[in-house]
Amino acid sequence: MLYLILWAAIAAVIVGADQLTKYLVIQHIPEGESIPVIEGVLHLTHIKNDGAIFGWFDDARWMFMVLSTVGILVMIGMLVWWVKKEPKDKFMQVILTLLVAGGIGNMIDRCALGVVTDFIDFCAFPNLWKWIFNVADCAVTIGGCMMVLWLVLSVITEIKNKKNAPEAETEQEDDHADVDVQS
Repeated sequence: MLYLILWAAIAAVIVGADQLTKYLVIQHIPEGESIPVIEGVLHLTHIKNDGAIFGWFDDARWMFMVLSTVGILVMIGMLVWWVKKEPKDKFMQVILTLLVAGGIGNMIDRCALGVVTDFIDFCAFPNLWKWIFNVADCAVTIGGCMMVLWLVLSVITEIKNKKNAPEAETEQEDDHADVDVQS
């Protein structure tokens, strides 16, 4: 139970940071304006995103809001389950916390404003990276990358366990053979 409180507190800090930074951008940077932080690399650019991921699906706002709400609720349920059934797997608990916090951060904008405020304009690779994002997007992206890593590590562990399983069975058979010979 203590870990559920910890994950909820971390999620609240992420959502709070997301909402605070968006508020500051709305108050201090006119929409469409850009302030260079590191010229040619990092700018604060105030835009409104009325779509979903990276501005896609801008005509399906309500459908996306419903699916996002369902997804957030499912991930909260998964987090509760994971804390109770897999308490040692903190990595997955962090992943789910990041995904939930990011989802809630952007859902607040969608419900309150009808659009999401984006402002982090990382443009070190202008021909490759053209997205402007926010703190909630960062949480979801980091959580998603960690999920991929978790899945890869889980598959590797499973393969190693299967590979070592026949060796363990052979060792057990050898132990039984030694007992039979000694009898």
